[in-house]
Amino acid sequence: MTFTFCNSTRDISTTTGDISETILTEQLQKVINPIPTGFESLKYKQLTHKLSTTPYSSTFTLHGTYDNQIGDLSGRPCYRGKIAEIKTEEEATQLVKRWITKVGASMHNLETKKVPYRTGGTQSELVDGTYFFLNDSHGVSVYWSKDPVSEIFNVMISVV
Repeated sequence: MTFTFCNSTRDISTTTGDISETILTEQLQKVINPIPTGFESLKYKQLTHKLSTTPYSSTFTLHGTYDNQIGDLSGRPCYRGKIAEIKTEEEATQLVKRWITKVGASMHNLETKKVPYRTGGTQSELVDGTYFFLNDSHGVSVYWSKDPVSEIFNVMISVV
């Protein structure tokens, strides 16, 4: 299966994290474990950013992602990795569903609550995805977000 990415067309296996559930579980655990310290052990280099909260590049990259950063989400530390930049909502939604399945399977031994969500943001920005609650305040989210200027769909994974 192929998707139309912003810069090229490539096989989906390069962005679906086609690795065993065991390895993905281990990788997610490496990101989940430092939640209590605000991901301090994963921070590498502070990035120049237009936002008031300057993100850091991450020392750890989940398989199948790039541009991994530690930042702030509504006053809470957040680990975020970009899965892909896609041209159409349909393809972005398909890729999100594949990642939701993969993340859900890899987190089967964790106490989770799967909650789908879709919101409208500012400037007609849409967000569509699923949130896996680890507890009352932490979780893993797989979603797409449409950039209102470029109209590109960013497919992301976040841990907060």
